[in-house]
Amino acid sequence: MEPILFIHGYSSEGKDKSHRKLYGQLPKLLKQAFGKDAIQELDLSRWISLEDGITLNDVSFAMDRALKKEFPHLLASGFHVIIHSTGALVARNWIRRFSPKPSPIKNIIYLAGANFGSGLAHVGKGQLARWGRFIFLGSEPGIQVLNELEFGSWKTIDLHRHFLQSGNNIYHDYEIQEFCITGSQTFSGLLKKVIRIIPIRYVKEDSSDNTVRTCSGNLNFNYIAVTPKPHTFELTANYIQTQINKREQGKTINNTYYNLGLDHLSDSRPNIPFMIAYETAHFGSDIGIVDGKKNRSQIITHIKAALKTKYDINAYQKTAERFKTGLERTLEKVKNLKGGLFNWNKQQQYEAHSQIIFRIRDQFNNAIPNHDITFHSKKTMKTKSPSNI
Repeated sequence: MEPILFIHGYSSEGKDKSHRKLYGQLPKLLKQAFGKDAIQELDLSRWISLEDGITLNDVSFAMDRALKKEFPHLLASGFHVIIHSTGALVARNWIRRFSPKPSPIKNIIYLAGANFGSGLAHVGKGQLARWGRFIFLGSEPGIQVLNELEFGSWKTIDLHRHFLQSGNNIYHDYEIQEFCITGSQTFSGLLKKVIRIIPIRYVKEDSSDNTVRTCSGNLNFNYIAVTPKPHTFELTANYIQTQINKREQGKTINNTYYNLGLDHLSDSRPNIPFMIAYETAHFGSDIGIVDGKKNRSQIITHIKAALKTKYDINAYQKTAERFKTGLERTLEKVKNLKGGLFNWNKQQQYEAHSQIIFRIRDQFNNAIPNHDITFHSKKTMKTKSPSNI
């Protein structure tokens, strides 16, 4: 089997975190399974990546230079990648900007990958967070990277759109197999009780691991382009105002003004294996996805399954089914979780959620950063449901 490369990209741990503190026993366990020479580590300088002027492109460029200097044999023979959190964007961006086709990367495993952002990116840019990081970690927050880690970041969406374009399919053109493993539980023990009173919703959201939403870590996404039809540019100001007034009054208008692009729906791409681990948080020595002690078995089992998957569509989809079974087992276990009046509702953490990101452009194709979106639901007839639903 090809070597496994642990990539340490942008992270929030500061300059004094060693590889062992970042990945715990995970490298050791994989060495036991695949041999002592199976693991390689690439440090992209976490300390420098926390400088405010550093961008995601800079970190991916550093990854390219480091690979060429330190691991030219891997670029020639191929390798697997394991990466955590924001590192998912670093790796995907390296593939977009620097990887040949097919790529030397064979299988890439995202552990709680922040593919579509994190709410904590916005919180991390605040003045209080900046002071706290400087005092306790001795670093800047890495403003540029946090901007690209925001929900709905334009640069990040463009990154993912790259792999939807003809000739850039990550499976068929780059020949890379991706695997997503994430958690949906916040901290355990005393820290959990403290988190309850902190007025930051993103560390205690349902369907989140206290940093990344499960849907933000899932690469089985859809991209739908809604574009105006040619005749809409000929509508008069009075006619447009009439339609606006109807919408403000809650009235329906005919949907004759826009084209709905359905070219990039997920059913046209291979199903990417996605698994939610039971009682797993973003980090922590107890239930953290990387180094948690209580969840090692299920995490290691799925990492091994991903690494052993040969480049074959049938084998890849078989592993996707295995990941789906793992997710179903997690949800089955959730039924037995107990709550209480003063306890954290663990079952709510696993409720299914979706994330919808809107990008609005004007008639000149310029970005409209500030806008309001209103959803209107339709009334449906009540039907008699089976008693067990």
